[in-house]
Amino acid sequence: MKVIRRAVKNPRIELVDGEIIVIAPRGVDVDKLIAGKKEWIERNLKKINEAREKARREIKKNGVRILDRYYKIKRDCNNARFSGSYVHVCKKNSNSLRRELRELLREDMTKRVLHFASKLNVKYAKIFIREQKTKWGTCSSKKNISFNLSLIFLPEWYRDYVAAHEVAHLLHMNHGRQFKATLKKLKVRIPNREEQLYAWYYARESKERLKL
Repeated sequence: MKVIRRAVKNPRIELVDGEIIVIAPRGVDVDKLIAGKKEWIERNLKKINEAREKARREIKKNGVRILDRYYKIKRDCNNARFSGSYVHVCKKNSNSLRRELRELLREDMTKRVLHFASKLNVKYAKIFIREQKTKWGTCSSKKNISFNLSLIFLPEWYRDYVAAHEVAHLLHMNHGRQFKATLKKLKVRIPNREEQLYAWYYARESKERLKL
């Protein structure tokens, strides 16, 4: 458990990769706070562990999914690359594979952004592929859209959802009623909490398997 003392109005508990993080102002009884949320913590830790194990089983069975195609993993420190139904990986040569994945995802997400932007008759400035820590995508006030490289491991419908979500932010920078109505117009499947959790751990496990 990690306790962060911060001048917040209301103390809160977060679960990050199975670790309990408490954010609370000084003077708050952390043990009492944890005890009051015991059932919630246990229930959500169970969901995290189930999602992580499910992701590991799928990757072990099928290989890593990259833009909807599955690849078996081979260790090859001479040339990290794609070859047929295999992806060759090595920690010390991971940058070349990372660049290739970045360009593949940029092309894929650009097509999706163009599709949804045309439906709303909006324009964006630039598209970036980054290795974001907590978000699948962001849209700046300058209309630049950034996507998390880990999206490349997720199914097409999920990439559609993230692209539509960020395009909707070109019109509405918050998640209010107008934003939700705009996203609904784009008719994409919106993942539930369990699907979001599984997607996060599937992408994380895939990235670790590829030594990225």
